[in-house]
Amino acid sequence: MSVLISMDNKRRAGEVAFWREALTEYFRFPVEIPSPPDYDRKQDTALTRYGFLPMFLPAISEDRFPDGALRPNLNGSGIVSDVIEPMPLQGRWVAVETIDKLERDEEHTRENEYLKDALMAEIGIESRLNHPYSGRHEGDDVVEDFLPKVAEKLGFAVDRVTVPSLEEWNLIAHLFNWLRDNRGFSDLPDLGSANIWERCRNAYDSDEGLVVGHRERGGLSAVSRMRRAGCLDNIGFRVLVVL
Repeated sequence: MSVLISMDNKRRAGEVAFWREALTEYFRFPVEIPSPPDYDRKQDTALTRYGFLPMFLPAISEDRFPDGALRPNLNGSGIVSDVIEPMPLQGRWVAVETIDKLERDEEHTRENEYLKDALMAEIGIESRLNHPYSGRHEGDDVVEDFLPKVAEKLGFAVDRVTVPSLEEWNLIAHLFNWLRDNRGFSDLPDLGSANIWERCRNAYDSDEGLVVGHRERGGLSAVSRMRRAGCLDNIGFRVLVVL
């Protein structure tokens, strides 16, 4: 039986107060935050070790985002918006990987990569961009192979370990930038600053899904589609845990 972390009232109130203040300032209207859930000590240690940030994603519709927020451009890259499986924000606590990504430099002396990718190393994968399953077209390797291993390593049930939806990814990316600029979270990455796509959970059709975040295609507004079977060396992913 797991030993739950029973947050004391001060810690619990501090988490709620931080996100209430931050999200209210970001959206410019009051945002109510429920108390964060308890989880066991092994899970808490693993999330910290692998660089996950616990955060609350409110159930905010697109029309309530701040002016100037870059929303996904659903008119580009051959995307037909009516085919996309929508996944509105649900209002829930999650933990999101804060791992950074780098693109090839002009001299091609550095490959596309994720920095300090201890989580993939722990599950025996050298790179989440150019891994042993790339191009084999044998199924969705991220969902079928990687995420179950990640869930085991983090100590969470498989159905709680996933990749962000398009809607979650876009809000997370904006909040990362805002927290870095306004709250001193200097280690948070700019998710639209490299020519690397990241996978989303939304289905596009029976065998395709969405990818986002490619700098030259629009950064935080960039969205395209990919076949779920097989990966390319410029398509990665970011793990999200539902707390």
